[in-house]
Amino acid sequence: MRRDNLTLRLAWATVLAGVLSSGCASAWLPAAPTESIQVPSVGASSSALSPERGATITVETIWVGDDIPATGISDDPWIGVSLRIENRQDKPYRIEASGSSLWLALDPNHPSDTLSFSPIAAGMGDAPRDEVPISATIPSIVVDAGASARAWIYFLGYPFPESEIPRRVTLRVRDGDGHVVQLPLADPTRGKLRWRIPARRSQTMIGFQSTQFSGAQFRGVAPTTMVSRVGRFDLFGTWLWDVGLVSGFAIQQQGVLPSSTSAFSILGVSAHLTAPVMAWGGWRNPRRVGLYFGGGEAAWIAVQTVAEMNAGRAPFSTAVNSLDGGLEFSFGPTPLAPTPFPFVPEPQLALPRLSFRIGYTQSWFKDWFSGSATGGLVTTARFAF
Repeated sequence: MRRDNLTLRLAWATVLAGVLSSGCASAWLPAAPTESIQVPSVGASSSALSPERGATITVETIWVGDDIPATGISDDPWIGVSLRIENRQDKPYRIEASGSSLWLALDPNHPSDTLSFSPIAAGMGDAPRDEVPISATIPSIVVDAGASARAWIYFLGYPFPESEIPRRVTLRVRDGDGHVVQLPLADPTRGKLRWRIPARRSQTMIGFQSTQFSGAQFRGVAPTTMVSRVGRFDLFGTWLWDVGLVSGFAIQQQGVLPSSTSAFSILGVSAHLTAPVMAWGGWRNPRRVGLYFGGGEAAWIAVQTVAEMNAGRAPFSTAVNSLDGGLEFSFGPTPLAPTPFPFVPEPQLALPRLSFRIGYTQSWFKDWFSGSATGGLVTTARFAF
């Protein structure tokens, strides 16, 4: 194989590595309260405190960084709320967002353990999901008399000890009249109040693959490791897809590839689809059997002896293209990390925590469907982390 083609393939592997890392980038995850969270009447005078004269604040959505359910409070956590405010007063209703806070109480008998997250941004309308407009000055939220509006506030927290223990989470907002309004977002004593989050649509898995080649052109073994981005989509059932990087080595016991050590280093890419065949166990503990198919491309570079390296001899290299397919067995959902928040996933078929594959692979050296070919048994084990 020409060296420029090999360099191009290695460049594609580098690009794929960037795609895998970008798939892990933080984003906002909507959490829907399973019970209504609202203050029915605020801002009215003490002599006329009634639903007809007050303002109603309702928490519609809680926003969390998507890394929190997966890894817990391992970094500065981002928490946000989307509010609907209905003003039934004859004057504008104002919330001083800069004076709001998010309190996390561990035990009412130990108030010193209560934490407070500060606001970093606020605004009117729908909450931004891509980029939060952080500024030094946090604007007030104003709802005209007799009107209703949506608003949002984002908070930035910090890592803290015992972050795996559930806490009472309270949103505290200060209105224009100086009243402090408290909305309980989570409470360990309220088992029905949970934060329902969407099932994860993709995750990173690492694995090990062993290929036993038995063809006349190449007979040997190729143990490799892989890191893959695995996701799902719904099409007459839940399909799985994966793209990943593969690295390892191959030992040639018999074949036509030139190598004084009979060994080759491997670096490549792979992609697969898994079609659903059978599933049982429910969404809490799913077990699935599927048919997978796909392929990949890798660069094989001969491992040189010390004498060959000292002589400055270029190593033999070739591209290996492969197609493979077989059965996939997957088990269990990827568990949520312990956090102070009452997360519960949507009742959908979750991504697997552990999967095994057994199948057949057919490989071609240099070009697809031409040149030397070999095939054999391939087994794979992967797990999420």
